[in-house]
Amino acid sequence: MKPYTNKRKGKVRVAASTTAYIAVIVILIILAAIGFGLYATKSVAPVTSTSVSTVTSVSTTTVPTTVTSTTTATATATATATATVTSTSTTTSTVTSLPPSDEILLNDSGTLYNNMVITQHYTANYACENTSSVQSLFSGLPGQEQQSTDCEVGAGVIPSGTLPLFVLTPAYAGLSIFGYQPLGATPEGFPTFTYNGTTHVVLTNCPGMGASNPALMCVDHPFLLYSPYFTAVEQHLGIKNGLNVTLSNGQTVHADEGVLFTPAHTHLIATSTGNESIGWYLVVVLVMDPNIMPNPITGQCQEVVPSNLTDPTANCLTNVTSLEHAMTTYDSAVIAANANNPIWQTLNDAFHVGGLQVIVPGVSSPADLMNTSNTNVVLYFSTPNMYPPNPI
Repeated sequence: MKPYTNKRKGKVRVAASTTAYIAVIVILIILAAIGFGLYATKSVAPVTSTSVSTVTSVSTTTVPTTVTSTTTATATATATATATVTSTSTTTSTVTSLPPSDEILLNDSGTLYNNMVITQHYTANYACENTSSVQSLFSGLPGQEQQSTDCEVGAGVIPSGTLPLFVLTPAYAGLSIFGYQPLGATPEGFPTFTYNGTTHVVLTNCPGMGASNPALMCVDHPFLLYSPYFTAVEQHLGIKNGLNVTLSNGQTVHADEGVLFTPAHTHLIATSTGNESIGWYLVVVLVMDPNIMPNPITGQCQEVVPSNLTDPTANCLTNVTSLEHAMTTYDSAVIAANANNPIWQTLNDAFHVGGLQVIVPGVSSPADLMNTSNTNVVLYFSTPNMYPPNPI
């Protein structure tokens, strides 16, 4: 494919404008009750009294990790008055936070390696190898989107001298994985997942490329991909003629069936090359169990959906061995989490995947995981420990 030479500046962003998708946008902000107690005592003459105001706020941050913090502030004032008034106010809220700014570097993203969080430092633009069958699908797209020509999930290529990069896509989050806000993603392109009335923002190394705010997008990634799996999901939703794609300059063009934004994902590698940059061929992994999708900053998993497994997070996807185990592990949480998910519905109708924790398209056996690709995309990066390793 033609190289994209100005990949850091002047990016043209894209977003899907079709109304055929079902918008699932839920932003959870819960404000609990505010209590106010007032006690007043009458005095026959002015006296010096003390007014004490105590405010207690409890906030729960669900992203990137669930952290409960309590802050109590007490203010005491002395004045001359005819009454003593004491008031107490308590506020409880649930908010969503994004990664701190020092976690975001222009040419870097994170990656998981052997139960550690390390850095993925990009050194060249991506390449999509040895496939011309889908080139015509991108022909109507100008500029940067045209550079996605030939990038495909479904056609496996392993160029000489490359290593596998496992792309963990939180498919349990449904259509929000594509980063488009009307489909439930945050403006930054992070997917969201709602279960039992609670909405979770799913942090990933790379947000979906449909984001309206591109600040956190990974560099050296294609904006668009073709996949027969995308086609199947579109047809499941009754979309049979592709999508209209609106560019950031307001131009609307048509993307053929099966062409969608590169979805949000987190990286997992089996080998670190340190400061040496090489090519890495992509292996897409569809994560259907929210309990084993790791936080990309902390490397931790948490039980989000009740499970029949003794340890619901045992296969937390921070190493390749856990990924291999997850390929053959069934969890009741998958069924509960994906009941209304068109991605899971499509795959289950076609392949009867049931409660499998992960699905690796085109790779049916863990024994084949390290020597099989399901894309023709190659990224180029080194893996230095620019962040101190974070043992899990």
